[in-house]
Formats: sequence, structure tokens, C-alpha cells
Amino acid sequence: MSKIRLTPNASGTGTVTLTVPSTSTDRTITLPDTTGTLLDSSGQGADQWRLTTTITATSATTTYELSSNLERVDTDGAGYLGTGMTESSGIFTFPATGIWLIQFYCAGNIKINDNVGCHIRTTTDNSTYDSAAFADVSGDNSDLGTSTTTAFFIFDVTDVSTHKVRFRTESMDAGSQVLGDTTRTRTSMFFMRLGDT
Repeated sequence: MSKIRLTPNASGTGTVTLTVPSTSTDRTITLPDTTGTLLDSSGQGADQWRLTTTITATSATTTYELSSNLERVDTDGAGYLGTGMTESSGIFTFPATGIWLIQFYCAGNIKINDNVGCHIRTTTDNSTYDSAAFADVSGDNSDLGTSTTTAFFIFDVTDVSTHKVRFRTESMDAGSQVLGDTTRTRTSMFFMRLGDT
């Protein structure tokens, strides 16, 4: 195995060593023609949260901000990568700037002919939230038929103090449910950092 050792600058005392793998095949590594920082594991991030308690609508066309009964998934060997998201009253704050993939997996027991909207709502000013993406979960021909849907959004988080996300269900008829559970994941929120902003 061959090594290339780079000498430090005048103020440094350490060295940087590049180790070449033991192989009989030529390898080429091409650096991008740009100025930047190589991404290491500290720039990665993935986290999953869930609704812990089922919500049952008590009246028609009911809107629910998911602002409580939320937890990071913590059973069956679950884990997360990086610092992880933080949540307060249903508002999620990102641990780092970057391009983030957000998924809202919505599971429900839906009344006949009901359509429940599941919304990813983002803000870029820490104040006004808009529906960035939504998907409908619909009832079938049975009373409280179980259905699922997923909404996706890629969010450019340029400032963690202003760019945040929350989740909402709306247009629920009386008796329709959004399913939650603290021991297995039903309705859930998934976050993954894809790269730098």
C-alpha cells in the first residue's frame, strides 16, 4: 500500500496522509472544478418522528395541527444520523442548513366518502406557514377503511432560525381517524439531508 503525505502549513503541526488501496487496477479520483469543502459524516442527517396517539375527528371538516403527541422513533432498534431534528409544539427545527427531503406518511381510518388532506407546511420567515406539499388519504366502501398516503417535499434550508416545518391534517369528517402509536410507527415524519444548500 502506498501513501502520499502532505506537509502542514506554517501554523500547523499535523500531517494529512492519503492512502492508496492495494489493487492491480488503476483508479482515478477527479476533484470538482470548484472551491468548496469535502463533505464528511458531520454533514449528514436522517431522522424519523411519529404521532404517538390516534386523532379522532369530533366534527366534520376538522383541521388538526400536529402540535403534540410527537416523538422520535425509539423502538425496534431505531436510530438517527447526525444531530437530529428538534421539535416544539409541532414545529420542527433543522440541525443544519442544506437541501432536506421531507416525507409525511399519513395513516388513517377514514369514514366512507371522506378525503383527509395531509400537509407538509413550511416557513422561510419563522412565521408564515404555507402548504408546500399535500396528499389525500381517502375512505373506501367500508366504514373506517384503513388507508395510507405520503407527501414529499425537498426544502432548501438556508437558515435554520427561519426555515422550519410543521404538519397538518384537514377536512376530516366526524369519526375519521389519523392513526398514532408509541410502540410502532403509523403516521410519521421523515427527514434526510441530501447535500449543501
